[in-house]
Amino acid sequence: MYALPESLTLRNVNSVQQELLRILRGELEKGEGEARKVVFDFSHLKDLDLAGLQLLLAAAVSLGKNNISLKMINIQEPIQELLQLTGALDILTFEAF
Repeated sequence: MYALPESLTLRNVNSVQQELLRILRGELEKGEGEARKVVFDFSHLKDLDLAGLQLLLAAAVSLGKNNISLKMINIQEPIQELLQLTGALDILTFEAF
């Protein structure tokens, strides 16, 4: 599980991206037959800008291409509304298998 920071903006998107890449590499290293799933915990996320949204979408696409399912938990109402308004929630909520 990856707990997103309180703020996912242009200021910290590079450091979060590096952490997500590390998680993706770890999931790709799992053996055949092992469940590959990434869970994003949104419980602390309060500030999301376009750079952060782009990172989340890029992560979802990358996970999907690698047959790794994505689950999101504890999305706070303002963030969920933003994701719905932008159409990003449809892209982010998927199960790869």
